[in-house]
Amino acid sequence: MRTLRAVAIVLALLGAACGDDDKSPSTPTPTPPGSSSQCSYVIAPTSLALAATGSLAKATLTLSTAGTCSWTAAVSVGWLTVTPSTGSGSQSLSVVASDNTGTAARNGTITVGGQSVAVTQAGSGR
Repeated sequence: MRTLRAVAIVLALLGAACGDDDKSPSTPTPTPPGSSSQCSYVIAPTSLALAATGSLAKATLTLSTAGTCSWTAAVSVGWLTVTPSTGSGSQSLSVVASDNTGTAARNGTITVGGQSVAVTQAGSGR
């Protein structure tokens, strides 16, 4: 009888220790590099259509965020350049595409503060 009582107590303790309570820590949501959980970012426009060459192969993006929020601009392709590439707070960003000497249009992406901008550059048509 003592053994049965001891087993019952052990099982009760194990059940309490393994119980499903809401006190376990939750998994945090990842934040974009260079940002904190208090920062939010808005970029406009969210897509760009650039000419194959010349001055029309340039554009300006507007990034809006709090002054203490840092950010980094990343490009998915080597033919796009964003200036400045890092900073804090709201900023105008200059986007320049190198000349597209191919006949086909090409696509790339710019990401800033977790926000993406789709970029299409026309082909030269030659």
